[in-house]
Parts: sequence; structure tokens; C-alpha cells
Amino acid sequence: MKFRLISEENKCILLATKIMMKTNKYSITLLLSIVILIVLFYILHVLGADTVENRLYLKHFLSGAFVVGILLTGWYEMGKPGISKSLFNVRYLLLLSLSLLLVLSINQQAGTYATGFFVFCSVIYLLKTGKWYSINKIYYVIFAFALLRIVGTYGTVEGFRVPDKVLSFYFLPLAFSCFRIEKNTALRILRFFFRSIMIYMSFALIYWWSNIQFFGIPVIDWLTKKMGEVGGLEPFHWATSWAYYVHPSYISLVVVSAMISGFYLYYKKQASSEVYKVELTIFSVLSVLTVLILESRIGTVCLGFVFSVTGLYYLHLKSHYFKTAFFGLILIGVIGLFFKGDSVSGFLTDNVRKTDYTLAVNYIKDHPWWGAGFHEQATALSSQAQIMQDTLPLLPRHKTYTHNQFLGEMVQFGIPGAIFLILLLIVLFRDALLSRSYLLQVFLGVYLVFMLIEEPLYVQAGITRFLVFLTFFIHISESKKPIKCISIFKRSLKSQE
Repeated sequence: MKFRLISEENKCILLATKIMMKTNKYSITLLLSIVILIVLFYILHVLGADTVENRLYLKHFLSGAFVVGILLTGWYEMGKPGISKSLFNVRYLLLLSLSLLLVLSINQQAGTYATGFFVFCSVIYLLKTGKWYSINKIYYVIFAFALLRIVGTYGTVEGFRVPDKVLSFYFLPLAFSCFRIEKNTALRILRFFFRSIMIYMSFALIYWWSNIQFFGIPVIDWLTKKMGEVGGLEPFHWATSWAYYVHPSYISLVVVSAMISGFYLYYKKQASSEVYKVELTIFSVLSVLTVLILESRIGTVCLGFVFSVTGLYYLHLKSHYFKTAFFGLILIGVIGLFFKGDSVSGFLTDNVRKTDYTLAVNYIKDHPWWGAGFHEQATALSSQAQIMQDTLPLLPRHKTYTHNQFLGEMVQFGIPGAIFLILLLIVLFRDALLSRSYLLQVFLGVYLVFMLIEEPLYVQAGITRFLVFLTFFIHISESKKPIKCISIFKRSLKSQE
């Protein structure tokens, strides 16, 4: 009888391990890099090399490494056959600008430049092909919503004008009417975005870990206490300042958008753009850690929303236990808030926002039909604070906005402003449901939750992120539909399959 060195069962295990390593080589390499760098920084800290001067070099190193990482990832994704054969191809330039538009949304200033670059490349592509595609009907509602903001400038200090913030409402939807790309290509760009944000979160975690050691702060304290300052700065600076943008809410919004993209790609299982289980698990863990180290309450809520809705979404498709799981989640949420709502310092208690809401509600009572005008919330809230200074003695010195999109709309434009916003959301949700788009449904749900504690459509950071992902997700949802296009040179109308 021959002696078998490896049994059939072990052969199967080795083969499965080999396949897993091959399919997940990207994420495993990234995970190993995180572990190696964390251990390295720990050793440097023990040896006393963790100085203020060296920390400046660390920031530069992480910034440069992030750029190199997304370039290598982009080359891997964009350089495959079927996307482009030449770096100097106009189509490649368009795809490059679209990829940068998604990834650089993690940084406000870079994201603004990326938006301009994408719009420019879209126009160049339009002039090259001569094809203008029909505008999605829901974009006209967005245009009308933006028009309200233009009208709202009437009577303000700066006078009637077209504000810079309004331009994104028009330019991005119009830019996406300048071209059409295949769904497989769009999904590969989506995976590039997903993987780039995974690199970003990895570096944020590494930088945070090095600062944990430097300041000697217990990890649990950082994750459960809403700390005021660390080293003279807000705590989130010590996780994301290497990337030169630190706003925790809007960084979390991009992370959540990437998480939605990852779930979509995982269940879509397209051969050229598939996200594997190991990769999705690593990303999920990194996303939870990221919103925790940023101390982003809204990021934590939105991420929990994505996990819950996604689980229910696919449970509904593949199981009969949807209703049980749905009511079970609601019950767990209510019990958790009731018994453990204050276990994380500052999670529910926010006197600043309570004051904002009180001022806003009282201002709206006195100005129900027309508010302070476009971007005049600071003036309105400050004047209301003067009126209520005896009843609200703990008012902060300077008020900026209400931290609630619906109240903010009414402060600016009265009750009609809130009606316009509600109509916009109804139209968008209706289109998402009719198109059966997981991307749109969950993304809009996240933004709705976000609007309850922030005003994403009041500041450029929120407007840009909203329109970037909304327009791209709409483009993906209708990528296989016949779209009418007009030749701008031949003036002929035809249907584009």
C-alpha cells in the first residue's frame, strides 16, 4: 500500500487556500502592510524615535504613499484590456477624470478640482464624439431645486446672483449627459474607488495608532469618549490630517458610500469587477474603526444603517425571514438606545444642536413663508439668539447653521423650502425604487439620515459628494437602458443602445 503524503481532504483545503490567496491578493497585501507598519511604528516608539519632528515626516510619507497606492490601483484597474489601449485616448481621459472624481471626494479641495477636471473632460469627450444624450428626467427636479437657491439670493446682503454652490447642481448632471460608458467599465471604476478608500482608511488607522502611542491615550477611551482636544487639536486631526482634510462627517460619508459600493460589487459578482468576501470583510472592519477613531456619530449611525438595510435587502431576496429580521432589528435598536444610549460619551446628548433647533424653530414661527434668504442662516440664528438670550443663557458666541437640512431649508426659504426638499427626495426615492437600484436606494437612505443631523446641501462639501455619487449611481442604473442621443453636428436624433 502506498503512503499518501497529502490526503484528498488536505488537497482540497490547500487548493481552496491557494484560490483564496490568488483572488484576494490585493486586500491581503494591504492587510499585511498595515500590520507591518503598525509593528514598525511601535518599535520606533519603544526606541524613542517617535518625536515631533519625525511625525512631520510620517505625515508626508503617508500622503505620498496614498498617492502611489491609488496610482498603482488605477493602473491595475484602468490598464486592463477592454478599457483603453492608449494613455492619450480621449475616452481614457474621461475615465481617468471620473475615477479621480470619486476617489478625491475624500478631500474637499482636491474634490472640487476633480469636479472641474471631470466636467472639462466630459465636454472634450462631447466635442470628440458629437453625441449628446438625453438628460434623465429627475435631473430637472434637481435643476428646479437649485433655481430656488438662486431666487433665494434676492434681498440678501450680496444681492441677486448665481452662487458658486449652485453650479454643481447643474454641471454634474449635464456632464453625465455628455457620454455613456459600458456597465462593466463603470463597475471597474467603482471597484477602483472602493479599493482606494480602503487604502485611505488603512493609512488613517496607521496614523491614529502612532498618535495613540505618542499621546499615551488608552484605545478604549478614544473610541468611547467624545474627547474635547488632544494635543491642542480636535481628536480627528490625529487620524486624517495627513490627507489635509479632517471633517469627520463628510469623510465618513465617503467611507459609507464606498461601503455601499463594496456590497453592491460583492453581490453583483461581475468577473472583471468582483469584490471578494475577504476583501469586503477587511473593508467592513476598517470602516467601523475609521468612524470610531474619527468620533463621527453620524458616520456610526449611517454605517449601521447600511449594514442593517443591506442585510435586510438580501434577506428579502433569498429568505423567508425578512419580517422577523426587520422587527428584530427595530427591537434591538430601541432597547439599545433605551438602556445604553449614554454609554458612549456625547453620542445622544448634544446641547449645541438642541440650541440650534430651538433657535431655528422660533425663527420659522416668525417667518413661515419666506426666510432669511440663501446662505443667511448665520444672520437669522444670531438675530434670534439676541431675542432669546434670556431664555437660552448658554448660547455659543457664533452660530452658523441649524445642523438639520429640513429646518435649514425653512430658515432660508420658509415652508416652501422644506416642501421643495421633500418633493426632491420623493422623486429621487421613487426613481430608485422603480429602477430597483440598490446603490441609489441605500445611498439616498444614508443622505436622508445625514440630513437629520447635518446640512449636506448647505455647504459645498455636502453638495459635491451628494451629486458626485448620485449622478454616478444613476449612470450605472441606466447603463443598459436605450438612451436617446442627438448628434450635435448632424442634428439627427437616434436611440443609443
